[in-house]
Amino acid sequence: METLNEAINKVFDMTPADQWMPVRIEVAVSTVTVTSVRTKEVITENRIRFLSFLGIGPDIRQFGYIMCVGKNKFQCHVFCCEHSAGGLAKAIEAACKLRYQKCLDARPKNNFLTTDCGDGKTWGCALKSGVQSLFSRFTVFKNPPEATVSAV
Repeated sequence: METLNEAINKVFDMTPADQWMPVRIEVAVSTVTVTSVRTKEVITENRIRFLSFLGIGPDIRQFGYIMCVGKNKFQCHVFCCEHSAGGLAKAIEAACKLRYQKCLDARPKNNFLTTDCGDGKTWGCALKSGVQSLFSRFTVFKNPPEATVSAV
């Protein structure tokens, strides 16, 4: 979370509010698409499977996510949402959960992962606990205030 907050703060400090670009964010089961409101041009389209981390910044309106874009290369996308970033965070969280469930459903029933992670857990257990840990961070936002999500 520290890394993400540092990135969010750096972007907000570097970019004056009058230079922010209004965008529309569409969250689907497999992608997050960011489109310019003015030109209707797709700015970026990120696959959920490459999402490494997401979170709400120090200000409830600030939101960011980190994508893996190559071997040991990551990119952070930062947005300012009107009135709260909670709705956007919950939407992307839901897409991540659906993606994870699809992975579990696609796994053959008789093929159990038995590779030991070093702490006595199987790879499957380690993956499950990691994903649950990621989603447990968003339990605070169970009932965010209703607001239209518009991001910059």
